[in-house]
Order: sequence, then structure tokens, then C-alpha cells
Amino acid sequence: MMRWVAQLVLLGCLTAMFLVSSCAGSGGLVVPIEIEDAQDVGGIAVQLSYDPAVLRATEVKTTSFTRGTDAAYNVDSPGVVVALVQKSAGLSGDGALVSIRFDVLNSGASTDLTLEVLQAKEANTGADLTAQAFSGSYSGPTGVFVAPRVQMVP
Repeated sequence: MMRWVAQLVLLGCLTAMFLVSSCAGSGGLVVPIEIEDAQDVGGIAVQLSYDPAVLRATEVKTTSFTRGTDAAYNVDSPGVVVALVQKSAGLSGDGALVSIRFDVLNSGASTDLTLEVLQAKEANTGADLTAQAFSGSYSGPTGVFVAPRVQMVP
């Protein structure tokens, strides 16, 4: 059974959100890619890179935030996940863009979860949108990950 625990850690003036996922006996990990300050985002394509000796991506799913969207993904290249989410009415607000399921191949190792926004478009005009990507990380020894996120720039 999937169990999520959220822990807020304050380090001086730095605040970090750690999401811990555990799947009893499965060796699996589910990592969301978060999006913040979305305003009429009609489409967004992201690429997540990681160490294929540590993790293997098996699937990408939309979330309750992206319900009703058209989505496509590719996990065929080891160490790379590409995901595209489109919604003609546009996405607005904050939430998980997609969640990526990984098999943990080496629980004694760690990896960066390097996020890149390939393209973001406005729903009504198709104009390019500006977005900043913040990478995450996964620590096998502790089982803790920091979720990668996209911050839309007005």
C-alpha cells in the first residue's frame, strides 16, 4: 500500500519540502513533478534526467490537478523521462503536473532529479510562456526525495 508522508524542514531562511514515499516490498518510488503559479497553461513539456544505475522509470500518470488533460510520456531512454501535458481550457493554480513511478535499482545510492522545461504554451493564444525549473533529488539510503518543480513566471 502506498503511504505518503510530508515533512516540512526549516533550515534558517531556507524552506524545503520533502515527500517520502514507501511501497511495502515493492522497491518502488513515486515522484511528482510539481507546477506552481500556472495561469492558463495550455501545454507544457518537461524532461527529467536521473542516474539510470539508481532508478528506472516505469510509468507516468496525470494527477488530480491534471485530470481531464491530454498527456503523453516516454520512459524508453534510460535516465530520461519526457512528459507532455495539454489542456485546451488551460491549467491554473498549483499542483502535481504528473507523477512518475520508478523502480529503485540501487537503494544505497542517490541521484539528482534534473528537471528541464522544454516548452510551455498559453492556452488561448499559443504564446510561449516562461517557466523556471527546479531540480530535485533522491537519496536511496534515507528513502527521501525532493520533488522537482516548475515555477511559472508571469
